[in-house]
Amino acid sequence: MFERIKDCICHPRYLGKYNKDSFFKVFLILFLFLCVACAMLAGRTYIEQPFDESSALEITSKIITANVIQANYDSSEKRLMGDSGVVTGQGFKLHILDEEWDKTRSSSDILIVLNEEQADIYVGAKLISSKKYQEIKTDSFSFEKIKDNDASSIYYFKIFILNILNSSNLYFQTMNFLDGLISIGISYLLCLVFSYFLSLVINPTIDRNVRFRLCLYDSCVFFVGSFFAFLFNIDFISYIALALPLLYTLITFRHIVKVVIRR
Repeated sequence: MFERIKDCICHPRYLGKYNKDSFFKVFLILFLFLCVACAMLAGRTYIEQPFDESSALEITSKIITANVIQANYDSSEKRLMGDSGVVTGQGFKLHILDEEWDKTRSSSDILIVLNEEQADIYVGAKLISSKKYQEIKTDSFSFEKIKDNDASSIYYFKIFILNILNSSNLYFQTMNFLDGLISIGISYLLCLVFSYFLSLVINPTIDRNVRFRLCLYDSCVFFVGSFFAFLFNIDFISYIALALPLLYTLITFRHIVKVVIRR
């Protein structure tokens, strides 16, 4: 097993000797490579924070440029009080003490609802997280003062809103992980298809089942490239990962041609 893994990574010219392997063994090795790549994808995805200081700054900027909202947060009572208001930005909408918003709406925007004692975050009509103000450590602020560029209100609001946004981290991290899995799956299937057709061009005489086995082995290197792309967070490596299975297919099937000619 170890020798096969080593050859899949380093010695594609030797992969022809595994032409009689069972499909169970081939798919087992392929699954191991997939698991390693997915583990690194998960590590990268769940370490990265979906929201940061720039996210809080974007919402603050929209409040400053929006209509005046006469509401304020009292840190001693842990309550938001005043009049309702709505702030709309690119990809998000902030509802402040607004109990009449449409909960059946369908949208990909992030909807932040600041209620009196807790905040809720929705994506479309789906509630993805809630955060009680008692769990947030910040001082009092006023939306009117934020509008007037009051430094202390802006500072405390950014702490406040970032705490609320971070309550939804797990949901967005999971969505990013699933998106990454889908991307890996589609990219891998494309690599496998092109690898198979390339092998037909190089050596059309090989049996179909043997060809498919060897192409599966050649395609394992895609997950190696993806692993390093996620490890170093460099998109360029992912393009190299797409090309590697084709290169390995070229080496594997050219070597088989040489063996046949010598016989």
